[in-house]
Amino acid sequence: MIESFLNTSTYVFLSFLIGSFLLYKYFSEGSTVALIHSAVLFWSGTVYTNFLFEFFPLGRTYYIDWIVSTPLIVLAFGYTLTGGLGKKVVQSSLLQAGVIGTGFMAFNTSQTVLWFGLGTVLMLKVFYNFVQLGAVRLQPVLFTVFAGTFSLYPVVWFEAGGNLLQASTALLVLPFVSKHVFSLMDVYLSK
Repeated sequence: MIESFLNTSTYVFLSFLIGSFLLYKYFSEGSTVALIHSAVLFWSGTVYTNFLFEFFPLGRTYYIDWIVSTPLIVLAFGYTLTGGLGKKVVQSSLLQAGVIGTGFMAFNTSQTVLWFGLGTVLMLKVFYNFVQLGAVRLQPVLFTVFAGTFSLYPVVWFEAGGNLLQASTALLVLPFVSKHVFSLMDVYLSK
């Protein structure tokens, strides 16, 4: 319990610290990508405080975080690739929200395979859109981290039998890489 508290406290602290740094980057350099990523980290850090204080049922914490943070990560990466928020970028962000919704439904209904399968199709479409936007050619390292970490979420979900609270360590490390590390990479590698 203490170890979990410290891990979560560290995650929350780093979310606000890196988020503040990225907000500074936005105000000092006008980086829209930094602004989007700072919103991701502030949101995620705020939601993860639920693991410390239980404002709402713990089992929903990840989904409440991801339904906002992952579409914003998609928007930020799309902005990096295209310099704007075009149709394919916005579509990918909405598809990513659908991925999270299908994961929630897979865990909360008896039709797990159907919802899990639909989420997988939506995620593959997000990846395909980014390939079409030139992610592999323009930002291969970012695309590898993005696709790699986003692909690991369903693996961890599946391994935990849908019970994300059973995968708490993996679900601190994976979000840290997919949000904190990716945000810094996106801001600095996209220059």
